[in-house]
Amino acid sequence: MHLHENDDAQMPTPERIQALRRLSYHAYLQTPEWKRRRNRALAHASWQCEHPGCTSTESLEVHHRRYDRLGAEPDDDLRVLCYGHHHALHNRAERLRQLHWRVIRDVINSGAFESFGDFIEAVKVRFATLRIRIDPHALGDMLGMSLREVAIDAPDHPTRVAVADDPAHISEAEAHAVLVELDLLDLVPSPMPAVRELSPEEILERHWRTDQRKAYRMVQQQILDTAQRVAALESAIETDHEGSS
Repeated sequence: MHLHENDDAQMPTPERIQALRRLSYHAYLQTPEWKRRRNRALAHASWQCEHPGCTSTESLEVHHRRYDRLGAEPDDDLRVLCYGHHHALHNRAERLRQLHWRVIRDVINSGAFESFGDFIEAVKVRFATLRIRIDPHALGDMLGMSLREVAIDAPDHPTRVAVADDPAHISEAEAHAVLVELDLLDLVPSPMPAVRELSPEEILERHWRTDQRKAYRMVQQQILDTAQRVAALESAIETDHEGSS
């Protein structure tokens, strides 16, 4: 992160930062705070596109690499790009986002999950199998959003949820083709660790442990219900005894 003169004087107050973050992104770009921040980013980049090999000084735009620090963006969050490279970057990011969502939806459609933890592990295994790397923060956000599409811990049995978006399933060959198109194969570790499939015995063991946890919760709930009924009866007996004495 780079420091600039008068940064402290120009930095919005915490209250103003919170107000800026409540605005829509389009509205935020119209604020004087963003216009000052944009001009500082352009000056820091010497009014030139920062894409490798590009020296354009025309139609410059300031790209946000992340959006959770609006109003107080450090230099590392911003990148000055010409219109062509900025547009291409967003197209590439959208293609990658679609690929990530297809993997997650593929896992959702693959079956039922006893817990959200099981679902997360299944997603991680699927990304590893397809040799796709994803930023942990981005994955966490997408998994949180996917909660509305997954029914977990239903009272009687887990529920499989079908996602309407087509196509959902993505093969290894198709994922590889997208990675080639986006020039992301260099991000894949080599060799990729093999994903071990569970044996039938391990699957049975996992189901047994799940059933055991459910039985424990049922017994625990029955004990609590019985304790409440006993307490209610004792209270009623004491009330009757006081009334008769």
